Amino acid sequence: MSTPDGPTVIARFSGLFLFLSVAVGCFSWFAWSSYNIVVQLTSDLEVVYIDKGSLYMFGAGVGLAALTFAIFYEGILKRTLTKQITKYITRSALVGISLMFILPQILHFPINQYLTGKGYVVCEQVSFQWLLYKKFVYTSSLYACEALARENEITKSSSGR
Repeated sequence: MSTPDGPTVIARFSGLFLFLSVAVGCFSWFAWSSYNIVVQLTSDLEVVYIDKGSLYMFGAGVGLAALTFAIFYEGILKRTLTKQITKYITRSALVGISLMFILPQILHFPINQYLTGKGYVVCEQVSFQWLLYKKFVYTSSLYACEALARENEITKSSSGR
């Protein structure tokens, strides 16, 4: 529903709230996951979980933040986007999209090097991937990997999967 002047106030604020919520959610997911990765890397744990898929959220958050700014500026403030602002929004959105695909690859390499240098191995039996979402499980030994795989199998069978 819209008025002759454009979308209604409710529609404009709803769109802003939606984009802002998703952008904040993306940054929060990235921050929480990064915090967990750092805690696991600095602790001498037997099992370390690297949630590579959540690292994509930083780029998504940057892109959505740029679009949220555009919605706020044009939809809420009702100001026309200048060429300069449009250029910054476009560049920010493109940087966000680029970061979505580049940052996880850049961060995974040193994390993998660090963990393999400390004697950890990737436990393929419990690591998983779905499209771009990857979760790597590193264990301190092959024995720990086998034990974790058995524990996962028991959990799956007892839950009816």
